[in-house]
Amino acid sequence: MEKHHCGHGQFISNGVDQNLLCPFAACVKFNVDIIKNCSMHCLNLSLAFTANGACLKLLLDLGYFGDPNVELKFRLNNAFDDFQTFCKLSKISCSQRRFRVKHLMKESHGPYLTTKAFNARCIVAWLASCFLDAFCFACHRNQPPGKILFPYRKKWKMFDALTDIERILYVCG
Repeated sequence: MEKHHCGHGQFISNGVDQNLLCPFAACVKFNVDIIKNCSMHCLNLSLAFTANGACLKLLLDLGYFGDPNVELKFRLNNAFDDFQTFCKLSKISCSQRRFRVKHLMKESHGPYLTTKAFNARCIVAWLASCFLDAFCFACHRNQPPGKILFPYRKKWKMFDALTDIERILYVCG
């Protein structure tokens, strides 16, 4: 099967119903390649929800924040207390409210921790630190996890490289 390639302008004029045409397409020199992804919506308010929810649920189920037989809301309280300690040690100002079961578990999705965008970034860093603590504790059972990782916790910032990326969809050129 032979593929046919047409230019953007030809596609817009011949392949798209003009009544349904996006206003961006009418811009001079517009091309779909110049649309940039929005890091806040693609990462912080999307992928991080799933990753944070799944990681937090795993740590809760493994007993990282208390006996897995204890009711989930109490373990979430322990997790939130640990999160606040992490933020304080890392000098991160975060508006995250106490974790609730309804914020972690979604009936149609499973673990999916909904938060504000910046808070999702803070939670990613905290969960990474928790996993690192758990790993180091398993490797060095003679020392408590916090003592091993204290110097690293202050420096662990997961999404910092992404802060230079624009947060909105925009057209350049």
